[in-house]
Amino acid sequence: MQLVSRFPFLSFFILATLTPVVLVGMLLVFPQFFEAIYGGPVDIDLVIASAADEAGIEFGAGSNFLTSFIRLCLVEPLLWLLVLGGAAPSLAGIVVAFCQSGWSGIRTVFTRFRPWLGNASSGKALSAYLQLATLMILLELAVYATRYALGGEIRAAYSFPAQPFTLAFFGGLMLSAFLDQGAFLEETGWRGFAQPLLQGRMSSPLAASILLGVAWSLWHLPRDIGFGTIEELGLIQYACVYLPAFTLNCVLVSIVATYFCNRTDGSVIPAIMVHGLANDAVGLSGLSSGITFTPNHQLTKLLPYLLLVALLLFRHGRSLAASDSPTPRSKARAPAIRSSA
Repeated sequence: MQLVSRFPFLSFFILATLTPVVLVGMLLVFPQFFEAIYGGPVDIDLVIASAADEAGIEFGAGSNFLTSFIRLCLVEPLLWLLVLGGAAPSLAGIVVAFCQSGWSGIRTVFTRFRPWLGNASSGKALSAYLQLATLMILLELAVYATRYALGGEIRAAYSFPAQPFTLAFFGGLMLSAFLDQGAFLEETGWRGFAQPLLQGRMSSPLAASILLGVAWSLWHLPRDIGFGTIEELGLIQYACVYLPAFTLNCVLVSIVATYFCNRTDGSVIPAIMVHGLANDAVGLSGLSSGITFTPNHQLTKLLPYLLLVALLLFRHGRSLAASDSPTPRSKARAPAIRSSA
């Protein structure tokens, strides 16, 4: 308990990483464990594809929705392990919050699911949410424009949705914003617990966002090992091109998410929206098949996000619109964003 309270972020990151590491390690090193449960050799990709066929889900863009993945889990219970791995940051944040402050710490984390907190008024929050949705849609369209302008294989690898901006498409956008699998499962940990913690201890919200973005990127390493991304790309291309581009994307998205969380004085809902819309299940940045985990996919997302982050830093500086940015020494244990809990 004392060690966790002394090093809360390190404890959080270790706990968040431990679950996917154990799951992937067992899958790769001790496949007999899963074979005993499943009744034979396990190939996660084939298991997902088989469950999707049985559930009547076209596996692809829509599978990023939590609702779709739960349908797959109901068909194939083995896939609940992937949900557990995805929720590891949130579970870690809840555990460390409890170790720090008991049940009041957990209440503080879940208080951040209010649409706005503290000094943020309903009007200010509504303005922030409207700006968030507008900017994220424009960003993803700019990513598609970048890919289209590059031409060649990159342009050919992506297609724009056949029926954009219909009622069904709008419904997909809403699902992307609020029920994206990764965003919904992870953000209670990343921006609901870790960002306020770091923001209260580091020199600025920008510094906290950068550190958290790097940690967020590295947390995906077990996924890249377990799903064969490193093997497919090769270690050199993965380490020298894909991982740096992916890490920079995570840092940029982390900065954008922090900015909008600060606009609502600490609500985690903007982070869920930014994360979900950046994952772009509906294909505003172009629908693709099988190339998400490639250097080109990551590199072509950078420029629009770099421009937005540059604009945010120009207008708000390192504070990223935080209403309260205490120094590490003055409020070493207090969250930087006030909560009503």
